[in-house]
Amino acid sequence: MSRPNEDISALTGLRGFATLWVVAYHFWEFLGFPRLQPAGFDASPLLDNAYFAVDIFFVLSGFLVARPFLRAALGQGSMPSYGGYLWRRVRRVIPAFWGNFLVLTALVWIATGVTPVGPIDALGHLGLLFWYTLPAGGVPFNPVWWTLPIEWWAYFLLPPLALALKRVPVWLWLVAVLGFVLWTRIGFVTHFFAGDQSFWWQAQDYRHLRARVDQFAIGLLAAWYFERGVSERAARRIGWIGLGLFALVFVHVGWFVPRWLHEAIRPWMYVHYTALAVSIAMVVLGIAAGWRGFARCFEGRIFMFAGTVSYSLYLWHYPVFQWLFRHAAWLDAAPAGLRGAIALIAAAIVTWIAYLAFERPFLTARAQGGKSGASIAQSSHA
Repeated sequence: MSRPNEDISALTGLRGFATLWVVAYHFWEFLGFPRLQPAGFDASPLLDNAYFAVDIFFVLSGFLVARPFLRAALGQGSMPSYGGYLWRRVRRVIPAFWGNFLVLTALVWIATGVTPVGPIDALGHLGLLFWYTLPAGGVPFNPVWWTLPIEWWAYFLLPPLALALKRVPVWLWLVAVLGFVLWTRIGFVTHFFAGDQSFWWQAQDYRHLRARVDQFAIGLLAAWYFERGVSERAARRIGWIGLGLFALVFVHVGWFVPRWLHEAIRPWMYVHYTALAVSIAMVVLGIAAGWRGFARCFEGRIFMFAGTVSYSLYLWHYPVFQWLFRHAAWLDAAPAGLRGAIALIAAAIVTWIAYLAFERPFLTARAQGGKSGASIAQSSHA
């Protein structure tokens, strides 16, 4: 059974949920990480592990971005232009990021008289290569940017990976991807604990594309099975299994496994990204293929709106919070509740303005490539 090229609205809502999860974590961070203990239960890991939302973003991109290539590989449509595909990716991702980068750079320069990045770093940021131009140990001055190069460079790999499924047995395709990723992770960890911080083995790369390409690939594989046809009954079964696996991984990591690399536990640290990706991909496949009971959870107005503006919300919420909580002297005397309310309202307003200025003009049907636009629009990094 072939699948139409429809917009899967619940996946937009899922992306909105993931984005709001990230926003909630940063809001909690700027409030000073107050203890969350309803009825004596330590609920802090529910927010402290909001970085799981990033895994959702990556799997969703793998599921959505290359669907036209998957349909071509299955003989269900014509072969898309690779150049046209990349141009749509540029229009979807780059204007909003460049707008965010240039506006924040200008504001920092106006406020301090000093630009936050030098010429080489500026080029590195604009080209999404800043991890290799920043000083050793440096971080982007908008911390949420760290995920953007991962997603951006994955876009170049997804079409070839999709087309390879036509000629390579699925098991061999998956073994190759997972073998490369496992070799990479073991290499990073081994060199990290040996004190080697050479260019090829920088610890920060443990979280980046070389060590996480399997998350995109597993999302892509879920899309492959979706396009081949999955019954609603099977969708519910796959979805429930995926949700249960996600819950097990989240509880295990959230309550029992240290978060950071130098504290992490082997061998779990070699496979936790993969386990998360499998669970998320199963949930995504279930939702897309007809698991209506769970899909409805993400089709409410809040999640759908957050999903629509998720990229701008992701880019702008942190600098808004930072300014209002750390640099707005006029708010210092305000009660925490009032300051938090102002921060949330301001983040929503700035997000909407940025969406209208830097995203919406590039999201026309023509920019999205006509009929393939629905799935492409959904795949924006949030």
